[in-house]
Amino acid sequence: MASYGLLDYVIKILEGAVSAATSSGMESIDLPALAAGFRGQVWRDVPERLNPFHMESPLRSLDRAGEVFHPYICRDLVGSPAARKLGLNLTRGGA
Repeated sequence: MASYGLLDYVIKILEGAVSAATSSGMESIDLPALAAGFRGQVWRDVPERLNPFHMESPLRSLDRAGEVFHPYICRDLVGSPAARKLGLNLTRGGA
């Protein structure tokens, strides 16, 4: 949920969590450090309850209007580069 399945966001969250833990003098990463990493590297203005690392988060894709991954639902093509080149521009969940 926190990365929308994108490896780049996993790396960003981990980098932010390591930074938050280090600056707090911690020797390990915990949920608050991961929440800080998500807030600092992925979605700065995330409401606490929508932060996937918050204890009361509903754990859902953050792709609704106004949320961090919403732009991906409009341009996330399915298929190989060859299929896209041929004009087979299918999107997830539809024609």
